[in-house]
Amino acid sequence: MDGKALLNVIGGAKMLGQMKRQLENSRCFRQGMEKDLEECAEARWLAKPVLDSRALPLDSDNVRLQGPGVMSFEKKHTISGKGSIRLDVPTDGCRRHPSNRAFSVTTMMRLLPGENLERFNRISLWIYVDSPAIANNFMELSIHNQGKHIMPLPGRFEGTHTLGIPHGEWQHIVWEFPYVYRDFVTGISLAIHAHRTPVPAPQGITVYVDNMCLEQVEADHYKGFDLRAGAIAYCHSGYRPEAVKQAYAQSGSGMFYLRNSSGEVTFQGNCVPQANGLRQMDFSPVKAEGWYTLEVDGKKSRPFRIGRDAYISAAWKTLNFFFSERCGFDVPGIHTECHMDVMSVHPDGRRLPVCGGWHDAGDLTQAAINTAESVFAMLELAIAEREAQPELSQRAKEEARWGLNWLMRTRWGDGYRHNGTVIGFWSDNIQGTLDDINADSGNRPFDNFMIAGVCAKAIALFRDEDPRFADWCARCAKEDFSFALAAMHQSQDNESAGARYTQLQMNAQAAISAMELYEAFGETEYLSRGVSFARILMACQASAVDPSFSIPLRGYFYENETHERIQTYYHRSYEHAPIKAFAMLYRLTPEHEDAARWKNSLELYREYVALTSRTVPYGLLPNGIYELDNTDFSTITHEGDRAAGAPSLEEYNAQVRNGIRLNDRFYLRVFPVAYQFRGFHATLMGRALAAMELARALNDREIKQVAVRQMEWILGCNPFAVSSMYGEGHDYHPLYAPMSPQLVGAVPVGFETFENEDQPFYPMQNNATYKEVWVHTTCRMMWLIAML
Repeated sequence: MDGKALLNVIGGAKMLGQMKRQLENSRCFRQGMEKDLEECAEARWLAKPVLDSRALPLDSDNVRLQGPGVMSFEKKHTISGKGSIRLDVPTDGCRRHPSNRAFSVTTMMRLLPGENLERFNRISLWIYVDSPAIANNFMELSIHNQGKHIMPLPGRFEGTHTLGIPHGEWQHIVWEFPYVYRDFVTGISLAIHAHRTPVPAPQGITVYVDNMCLEQVEADHYKGFDLRAGAIAYCHSGYRPEAVKQAYAQSGSGMFYLRNSSGEVTFQGNCVPQANGLRQMDFSPVKAEGWYTLEVDGKKSRPFRIGRDAYISAAWKTLNFFFSERCGFDVPGIHTECHMDVMSVHPDGRRLPVCGGWHDAGDLTQAAINTAESVFAMLELAIAEREAQPELSQRAKEEARWGLNWLMRTRWGDGYRHNGTVIGFWSDNIQGTLDDINADSGNRPFDNFMIAGVCAKAIALFRDEDPRFADWCARCAKEDFSFALAAMHQSQDNESAGARYTQLQMNAQAAISAMELYEAFGETEYLSRGVSFARILMACQASAVDPSFSIPLRGYFYENETHERIQTYYHRSYEHAPIKAFAMLYRLTPEHEDAARWKNSLELYREYVALTSRTVPYGLLPNGIYELDNTDFSTITHEGDRAAGAPSLEEYNAQVRNGIRLNDRFYLRVFPVAYQFRGFHATLMGRALAAMELARALNDREIKQVAVRQMEWILGCNPFAVSSMYGEGHDYHPLYAPMSPQLVGAVPVGFETFENEDQPFYPMQNNATYKEVWVHTTCRMMWLIAML
C-alpha cells in the first residue's frame, strides 16, 4: 500500500514528511514505525542548562558488583577519556524465577557514605551496550536512601528509573528526581536484568558505564493541575471542525491568536481566567480545515490539525503498536517468532501451545480479556473507517483477525480456555527445556461472555470475504455464551465463578454479549437474556440524590443490588459496560416494554457525567465516589513483597479524605484510590467510553464533547503539556517497555498520583505501572477514535 489516501489528509509540511516517511519505512506496518526522537521529551531534557554538578568517580574503592557477572575497569572504551566500568553480564540463568520474570539480576552499586543529596535533582551518566541480538537492554537506575523515607520504596515502584539501551552506541542518560527522598543516600545502583535474548544468540552482553555525576537543573513540572511554565496545553492530535476547541496557558494576557500555516492570524480572542491560575483560549468558531498554531504572550504551540481527519494519525499509530506487540510472529527489529513453548493445560491434562495474539504490556504477559477488548476496538475502527479511510479500515480488520485467531484457537470447546499468564523473558521455543511455561486453563464466565460478544461482532465483517472464518466466529460466539451462562450460575472455585468481578461488572458484560449475539443472529433468546441482565444493572444504579451530598449526584452505580459499596475502578476499567448495555438495548429494541427504563438509566448517568465534568480543571471527569472505611482489598492486584507494599485501611482513608468532600463519609475523588498499581488512563477512558455511548444513544453533543475532552487530556491538553501516546504529537516521555524498543502508538497506563494526594503526577521517572505500555489503554484510545 502506498498510503496516498492517508497522505492527502495528513497535511502540514513537517507532519506530512514525518508520517510519509514512517508509512513508507514500515511498509504500512509490515514492520514497526520508526520513532522521531526530535519530538520526544528526551531532546528537551538533554538540552537543559546544568546549574551545578558533582562528579561521581567510578573505581574499585567505591563500586561493588552483586549477582552474576564480572566487573573490570576499561581504559580504552570511554566517553569521558578517563576510563569506564566494564560489566560482562549473562542474559540467561540456570533457573527461571518463580514469578516468570527475570532469570537473574546483576547490580553495579556506586557506594555513598550516607549523604544528603537534596542539593541535586538530577543524575547523569553514559552507558554503552554490546548486545547485537537484543533490540532493547533493560536496566534499572535506583537511589538508595536510608533516611526518614526508604528508597527504593519496598513493594512499590518509587525511587527507580528504568532504561532501555540499544546496542552499539553511547547513550546519555539523565533522570530528574526532585520528588525522590534523598536525605541519607547510601548508594546509586544500576541493575541489569537477564531476560534472555529475543533471537538465538550467545547468552551474554557487555555494558560500559562512564561519566556519572549529580546535577542541578531547573526541574520539570511534574505534579499538580497548574501548567508547565512557558507551555500551552492543547490537543496535539488536533480538533474536529464541529468540536469545542480549547487550549490553556498558565498566565496568558488578555488576547491570544490563532495563525494558519501561512502565519496569518485567522482568529483572536480573550483569555478567560480559570481555576489554578489557568487561562482558557476558546477558538471553537474556527471550522476551516488546515494546520494552525496558537500564540499567547509570545509563546507558540506546535502546528496542529483542524479537520475531520484530526485523529487519523493517532489511529494508525495505535495499530502500529499492536503489530509491534505480536507474539509468535517475526516482528522486524524486535524479535523473531517467540514463546512457542508456552502451553495452556486443561484440567484433564491436555496441552496446547498459546503463542500468538499480542504481548499485553511492558512485559510479555498475555490475558484473554485484554486481547478480546483490543479485537473489539479494531472491529469498531474497521467499521467506522470503511468509507473515509479504506486502507486504515482494512489494516484494522487484518490486525483484528490476528487476535481473533488466537482467542478461538486457545479455547478447548468445553468452557475452558487459556485465560492468560505472566511472561517476563524470551524463551528458547523448545518444549521440554527448563524455561517452559505451563499455564492452567480456566472456565471463567466473564472471559467467555466478553469473547462471545467479540466473536459475534466479527461475523458480519468477515462473512463476505471468508465465510468459513465467519462461521468459526459464529460457532465460538454461541458456544462460549452458553458456557459463560452455565459457569455463572453454578458453584465453582472463586476465580472461575467470577468472584474477581462484582455483580455489576459480570451482568453488564453478560448483557453486552447477549445483545451482540442478538444483533448477529436475531434470536429472541439472547434479547431475553439481555433484558434480564439489564434489570439487575438498573437495580445497581443510584436513582436518588443523597440530600446530605454537597453536590446533588445520582446515576452512578453500586457493585451490587444491595448497594453495599459504590463501584469504582483503579486499574482496568469497565465503567462503560452498563451504559453500553443500556444503549444497545435501547437502540436495537426501542419499542420494548423496558425501553423507557433503559433510557431513564442513561439519562441518570448523563446527569452524573454532566455535573462531575464541571468540578475539575481541564474538564476532567472525576474517578468516582468513595466511602470512608468501606473498601475490599481482596481484589487489589499486587506484586512482589506484600508485607512491605500492601495497602492498609489507614492509607485508603487518607486518600479518600483528599478528594472533594460530599458529606462526612463520602468523597468524590478526581483520581482513583490506588496502591502499587498506579496510572489512570484506563479508568479515565472507561468514563470517556461511557460518555461516548451516552452521546450516541441520546444524540447529545454536549456529552460527546465531554468524552472528547478526556481524549484531549491524554493527547496534550494536560498540566504537563505532553502527549502521552508515544510518537504522537510532541514531548512524549519514554515509556516502560523492557522487552522492546520504544513503540510508536503506545499509550501508557497513565498519569498517576503522588502518595495519598488527589492531583496528577507525571515525573521523568520511567517505571511500572504508570508509564508501562499496555494494550488495554492503547485499544481504548483506538476505540474512542473509532466512536468519533
